[in-house]
Parts: sequence; structure tokens; C-alpha cells
Amino acid sequence: MLQPLTEEHCAAVWAIEQQAYRFPWHLAQLQQQLQSKQMNFGLWQDNILLGFILLQSIFPEAELLNIAVAPHAQNKKIGRRLLLHTFDYLAAKKFERLYLEVRASNHVAIHLYEALGFNQMGVRKNYYPNGKNNREDALLYGKELCY
Repeated sequence: MLQPLTEEHCAAVWAIEQQAYRFPWHLAQLQQQLQSKQMNFGLWQDNILLGFILLQSIFPEAELLNIAVAPHAQNKKIGRRLLLHTFDYLAAKKFERLYLEVRASNHVAIHLYEALGFNQMGVRKNYYPNGKNNREDALLYGKELCY
């Protein structure tokens, strides 16, 4: 079941964040995002959080800040479901575009984004940390939303 996330869900979100990413958000960042009352959604099954998506509203545009799926739930189209829900939600609220950035090495995510209609718009050189004193490019993507 998809439902909005609140600060009460922070521990479950934090657990997935730590498992899913080599360089996870800091706990304080997650707490701040969940307290901000922005658009944050989780996909739950049997009271277990399987994945989440965190968004920022810059109306009429939105930015996908973070999306993650618990390792045990990956390869089950959870990310796709979160994104499709997000498209419907944003279109119903009359948002025009959704933007995101993704690590250049995250080929699985890039494939999903492109399959769902995102187009690459640019590159942020050396944006993400990638090990000691190393950096990785961020690819910028955008999608027009129809309503």
C-alpha cells in the first residue's frame, strides 16, 4: 500500500537508506525532509516499508530528491510503482515537470527513468562522492507531466 510518509517513519526510511546506498543521506537530512511536509511516499506490505520516494515542490515543478528500495524487495518493480504513483499524484496537483539527478554509474536507475519517459538534460561534473577523494558525475533528467 502506498501512503504518505511522516517523521514517525524516519527509522524505517533510515534503515532502507543505509542498506541501499554506499553514501546514504545523513539521518538529520532525512528527519528534516520528513518533517518538512513535502511530498514523501512509502510503499508498505504487511507493515514493512519496501521503498520510498522523497520529493520537493517548486511548483509548477517538482524534484525527486531520493528514491530507494529495500535490498530484499529489489527487482520487484517497487521503484517503478513509486514513480508511477508520483506521476499520477503530481499530474493531479497540476505539476508540469519532474526533475532528478542520478549517478552516471547507476545504469539500473537510468534505464528505469528513460523507460518511463525521462530525458537527459545535462551533467553535473564531479557531483557525487565516490570513495576517498573521488567524485562521480550526476546526470540531470527531466520529464514533462501530462494532466
